[in-house]
Parts: sequence; structure tokens; C-alpha cells
Amino acid sequence: MKLLLENWRQYLAESKGMKTLKHLIDEDLYIGMERDDDAVKFYYSNSDGEEIGRGFIEINPAGGELAGEKEEGPCDGAWVVLRSEADKYWGPLLYDVAIEWATENGGQGLTPDRTRVSEPALAVWDFYLKNRSGVNDVNNSQLDNLKNKLTRRNKQDNCNQTAAVKAAGRDWQNSSLSKRYTKAPDTLRMLRDAGRLIEK
Repeated sequence: MKLLLENWRQYLAESKGMKTLKHLIDEDLYIGMERDDDAVKFYYSNSDGEEIGRGFIEINPAGGELAGEKEEGPCDGAWVVLRSEADKYWGPLLYDVAIEWATENGGQGLTPDRTRVSEPALAVWDFYLKNRSGVNDVNNSQLDNLKNKLTRRNKQDNCNQTAAVKAAGRDWQNSSLSKRYTKAPDTLRMLRDAGRLIEK
């Protein structure tokens, strides 16, 4: 229990600048959600659902082919980040929403872009792995590589690990980019209850 409280305090301290529902209300902002074929985009919007900047994250189901790569892999059924961009402190809220939505819609959560991840995005994933897993908040599950190195009898968890290898080399399985993340829909519930989520 003591460790849980310490982890929670550390999370609160390190995420001090992270934007929350309160900031959305204070600045009269919303989070828009738009689905186009398989891709889903979450972004900051006005009350009409029009994108206004500040940030976005776009995701799609795993399993496609990657430019210059053999394949993406099934990735245990997770959704995968296609693109993301955000002003300082505005990214984590979108990531929370995307992870929760991907958990609700498929159950296997979200995994980072499989080939390239920016430094700010890597910092978010590292934070999830190191600081939020221990507070009964964000859960992570290890994914294998396309050579089936970790779980030889299970190919369902195979996933392209190019980004993880770039970040951690031979120790790619220790990288936050090598995992998939799930989360209960707490943030989505708050946004819906407050009328701050516009789902198209």
C-alpha cells in the first residue's frame, strides 16, 4: 500500500503540467473523435467538433503492411498509433483517450507506432511504463517480435519491433515501445459525462 501511494504521488508530481478535463472546460475546448474507414482520429476541437490545433493522435488496427518493412504483425489485436502531434502538456490527455477507446473497441488496447516514435512521444510511453503501471491505472503487456523470439508457440503477439530496437537495441523487450497498453475508460467516462467528447 505504501509503495502504491508513493507511485501515485510521483505520478502526480511528474504530470503536474498535464492538461485535464478542468483545462478543457476552462478554455472551452472539446475532444473530437472522427472515424474514417479503419483509422480513428482524436483531436482538440471547438464545440462544433472542428479541429483547432493543440494536438491529435490517429490510430488504426494492427496487421497492415509497413512502408519499407515486411509487415506490422498481429500485435495481439492491439490498435497502433499512426501519427500524433501535440503542444506541450496537451499530448498525454489524448493518449489516455486513445488507449481507453482502443481498449473499449477490441479489448487489446494501443501500441506505439511500430517503426518510428518522436522523442516527446517516447517520453509519454516511458512514463506510462515506469510511472502509471503501478497505480492500477495503465496496464501493459509484452509483445513479441516478428521472429517469435519470446513466445515461440504464440504468433498472435508477434509485432514489428523496429521502433523498440532503435530505442533499446538488443534489449528491445525492455523498451516501452515493445508493449501494448490498456486502460479502463475513466477519462472517456468523465469527458462524456461533461459533454466534452464529440464522437462523429
